[in-house]
Amino acid sequence: RVLAVGLEHVMEEADTRGRALDMNQPESLSQRLFYRSVVTSCRASLDFAARFAALAREMAEGEDDPERRVELEDIAGICERVPARPARSFWEAVQSLWFLQLLVQIESNGHSIPLGRMDQYLYPYYQRDLEQGVITRERALELAECLFVKCAELNKVRSRVDSQHLSGYPMFQTVTLGGQTAEGMDATNELTYLLLEASSNVGLPQPTLVMRSHSSTPEPVMLAAARSLVAHGGGIPGFFNDDVVIGALMSKGVSLADARNWSVMGCSEPQVMGKFLPGTGGSHFNLLKILELALNNGVNPNTGLQPCPGQGDLSTFQSFDEVWQAFEQQLDFYTSLAPLVSNIVCAAWAELNPCPFISSLLDYRLEMGKDAAEAEGPNYHMMVTQGHGVASTGNSLAAIKKLVFEEKRISGAELQEVMATNFEGQHGEEVRQLLLNRAPKFGNDDDYVDLLAKKVADCYAEAMHGLTNARGVYGPSTQSLTTNVPEGLVTGATPDGRRAGE
Repeated sequence: RVLAVGLEHVMEEADTRGRALDMNQPESLSQRLFYRSVVTSCRASLDFAARFAALAREMAEGEDDPERRVELEDIAGICERVPARPARSFWEAVQSLWFLQLLVQIESNGHSIPLGRMDQYLYPYYQRDLEQGVITRERALELAECLFVKCAELNKVRSRVDSQHLSGYPMFQTVTLGGQTAEGMDATNELTYLLLEASSNVGLPQPTLVMRSHSSTPEPVMLAAARSLVAHGGGIPGFFNDDVVIGALMSKGVSLADARNWSVMGCSEPQVMGKFLPGTGGSHFNLLKILELALNNGVNPNTGLQPCPGQGDLSTFQSFDEVWQAFEQQLDFYTSLAPLVSNIVCAAWAELNPCPFISSLLDYRLEMGKDAAEAEGPNYHMMVTQGHGVASTGNSLAAIKKLVFEEKRISGAELQEVMATNFEGQHGEEVRQLLLNRAPKFGNDDDYVDLLAKKVADCYAEAMHGLTNARGVYGPSTQSLTTNVPEGLVTGATPDGRRAGE
C-alpha cells in the first residue's frame, strides 16, 4: 500500500479521520490521540528519509568520480521521493521498502519483522522497468543484494534470557517466495529466481528466505531454490508445504484467498501480510520438564515446589497408561495458565508500547482508530505458543514403556533412583547406557517412538486449541528455536538417558 500511495497519503488519511471525529463520543479521545500519533510518526519518517537525501547531495558535491557522483545524486532524488510518495521504479520501490523495514525496527526495537512476499509486490516495478529499458537484470540483482546486506546490519537490544534462548541476536527477518496467487495459480515469476540468486550471492544469515512449494510448483524454480540452498551454505532458503499451511490457516478462520497469500513471520509462523496483528504474549512450554514433574508426583526436583499435585511417581505407577495420564494432568494444568500470562502481557504491551507507525501500515487500523497493540477489529490474530522438546519427551516415554513396563529390564523405582542421582556411579552409568541403546529413538523411521512423539505434540496442540486470550486463539507450534540449551539447564536427568542440565 505504501509503495502504491506513499506515506504522505497515509498521514493525510489519519489527519482527515482525526478531524472528522465526534468528540462527544467516548472513544473519540483515544482515537484522536492515535491519529495524532500516526501523523507525528509518519512526519518523523519523512524527515528521517530527507536526512539521507541531504547527506547524499552533500556527498555528491564532494565526489570526484563522475559515475559515483551521478549515483549519489540518484540516491538523493530517490530518498527525496520515497517513502513520502508512490514508488515509480524498482529502485524506488526497494528503497521505500528498506525505509519502512528500518523505521518499524526503530519504533519497536523490532523482532520478527518480515518483508513478506517480495517477489509478488515488487514484481510489477521490476517488470515495467525491464520492459521500458530503465533497468537491467544485473542492476536489479545488485539492488536486491544491497537490500539483503542492509537487513543483515540490523540488530536489537535483547535481554540476557532472550539471548540465551536464541543463541545470540537473530532478527528473524523473512522473505517468502513462490507459492500461489489468490486464485490458486502458481505465483512464480522472474523476481523469484533473482531473489534466490541474491541470497546465495551474499551468503548472509539475514534475511531468511522461505520457498513455498505446492503440487504445481514448476520444477525449474525448485531446482533454483535447491542450488541457492547449496550455494548459500547456511540452510537458506527453507522449504514450506503450501498445501499444509493453507489448510492450517483456514482451520483457524482465515479465508481461502487470504490463506493463499500467506508468508512467514519469525521462524516459521504463517501469516497474511497486513492483516495479522503483531504477536505478543505467547507462552513457551518445556514439555520434557512437564514430563519430569509428572514422574515426580508434580514436584519440581529443583525447587521442591508442587504447583499441581500429581498422581504418583515412577515407583508407584503400575502401567504406562498411568504414566501418560500423569503427563496429561501436568500438561493440562500448565497450559491452562497460558491465557493469564498472555492477558497480562497484552495489557502491558497496549499501555506501555503503542506502535502508531506500524499500525498505520496494517489493514483496518486507520479505519478503527486503534493501535495494533489494542487488538480488536477484523485483523487476524493467532498468538504463537511453542511446545519445546517433543523428540526428547517422546524418547523418554518410549524408554519407560519399553524397558520398564514391556521388557521389565529395570523397575520404575530403580529408574527413578538413578535419575535422582544423575546416573552417578557404575550402576547409574549402566542404566544410562541401557536407556540410550536399548530404547528406540525419534527420527529413525520407527513408529514405536515416532507415534509417541506425535501423541505428545497432538496432546499439547489440543490443550492449546481449547484456550483463548485477549487477542483471540492460540497458534500452537513445536519449533524449539535453540531453547534446548537454557531449558536443558533447568531439567533434571530424564529416561532417554540424558543427564541433568544437558
